[in-house]
Amino acid sequence: DSLHGKLLTLPDHLEIYPAHFGGAACGKGLSGKPMSTLGFERLFNPALQITSKEAFVEFALTDLPEPPPVFAVNRRINAGVG
Repeated sequence: DSLHGKLLTLPDHLEIYPAHFGGAACGKGLSGKPMSTLGFERLFNPALQITSKEAFVEFALTDLPEPPPVFAVNRRINAGVG
């Protein structure tokens, strides 16, 4: 809902700086670029071509790479046991 109702209504020149990295659903297909623009992502990011919420969720959760080892450390810290 936020993707099409909020984020994709913003202008193409909006700069995007990722806060996540590969290994999670939010970092499934990151490139080596340190930043991008919404316009570039509209043109080249396959996830932004998907119009249904169900198809987007399926795309985001399919074929995920193995999470980096630091994810286990982060999980313990976030749970207050690390």
